[in-house]
Amino acid sequence: MRYAALALLLAGCATQPTVQVIKEPVEVKIPVPVTCISSVPPKPNWVMDNPNLRNADVYTLGLSALQELEQRRRYEGELETILRGCLSPS
Repeated sequence: MRYAALALLLAGCATQPTVQVIKEPVEVKIPVPVTCISSVPPKPNWVMDNPNLRNADVYTLGLSALQELEQRRRYEGELETILRGCLSPS
């Protein structure tokens, strides 16, 4: 049984592969990943990370939270602008 399997395997090596002749070159578009981000904007110091706010009153905490929301919107806007540049066809 082993010899029969070996004979079949060796017989497969004896066959010649078919050769395909290309008559005309064909253009194939393959997407190639490229880096499109040259730099990432620095992460700002968030207002709510200030250690002095631990003992602050509610009004100050509320104002700080609103300031941080605006800070985060600007930072996310910068990041989205960079990502849109990567997605646009060039």
